[in-house]
Amino acid sequence: MYKNIIKQAWQITQEEKSKLFPYAFILSFFTTIVGIIYFSYQFIAFQNSDIFSSNEHSINVMALAEQLWEFMKSSPSLGGLLVLCIVIAFLAYFLLPSLFSGVFIDIISKKALNTTSQKKSIVHGLENFFPVFEFSSLVSPFTFISFFSEISIIMRTFEIELWGVLLPIITIIFMIGIFLSILFSFAEQAIVIEKLNVIQAIKRSSILVLANVKDTLFLGFALTIIATRVFLNILLILLIPLVFMGIVTFMATITIKWLGMLLAVIISLLLFYVAIYLMAGFHIFSYSVWTLSFLAFREE
Repeated sequence: MYKNIIKQAWQITQEEKSKLFPYAFILSFFTTIVGIIYFSYQFIAFQNSDIFSSNEHSINVMALAEQLWEFMKSSPSLGGLLVLCIVIAFLAYFLLPSLFSGVFIDIISKKALNTTSQKKSIVHGLENFFPVFEFSSLVSPFTFISFFSEISIIMRTFEIELWGVLLPIITIIFMIGIFLSILFSFAEQAIVIEKLNVIQAIKRSSILVLANVKDTLFLGFALTIIATRVFLNILLILLIPLVFMGIVTFMATITIKWLGMLLAVIISLLLFYVAIYLMAGFHIFSYSVWTLSFLAFREE
């Protein structure tokens, strides 16, 4: 069954690409933008923390903030546009996953079940937005980003002596979160396909997972796919600003600053597109795997 699900998921990813990819691309675009901002913040925060307090090349946050403020005062229209773009990016990052989740599941389930509907998939996404958003908010404290943020705050804020006390606690909470994430793997599918509320969907998902303990290997493989996607996302997100800064620095040393800036922009945009493209593909494939698994387990 595992091979058939993976094979069918890949077929749907290819056959329904024209329907799914635009949504996945938009979602990946905003995810990448917010990811760059988030990891840039973490990079600067660590550089200016006590851990690297002796680092001569650390970024002066106050000077950077003053330059940004001066820019906004000198060009209020551009500054306002920048703030507006950042706000839109963060709103899209938090809201679009819940909206597009219903779209992905609806398109994939229709393809798998060979059913049709007069409603467009985006309408199904809107109809299921609030329960999916409620579920996403419920499990958000157990995500990798939440765990990474908590670990980062502990490492930057507390003395090393306290790490040994706090880090194990956070790690245990994270492991519990992984267990709950496995139990709730099919909650979104239950909300969209079976029209259940959040509590009913959580119960439905838990029952399906517990009733198919023998399929743990498959679930582990599916989770590995998602973990690989997250890992690749992080690498690509981190690579874009690092490559940009590296090229500018290198070209500045040979006194061709304009050429360095041009190359940095071109390469960064190329990497940005590749990151979005890969993430979009992983979004579609992972949703296909989970949705097909839900349909298969439901029939047993």
